[in-house]
Amino acid sequence: MFQIFEKDDLIKMIEALRLDMIKIGLVHGLSSKKVIQLSEQLDYYIVQYQTLHIKNDNKTFH
Repeated sequence: MFQIFEKDDLIKMIEALRLDMIKIGLVHGLSSKKVIQLSEQLDYYIVQYQTLHIKNDNKTFH
């Protein structure tokens, strides 16, 4: 099932995950399992944001 995100929600999720990843990375190391999991989640939301951004850009050119 696909989830639809709003741009502002994605930005908030990306920023929160990024901060969590940095904090955990400083304590447990960048190669810790939790940091890797957060990095994968962050990648997912960044791709969602980029996809939304591209769709919105294409609408303005038509």
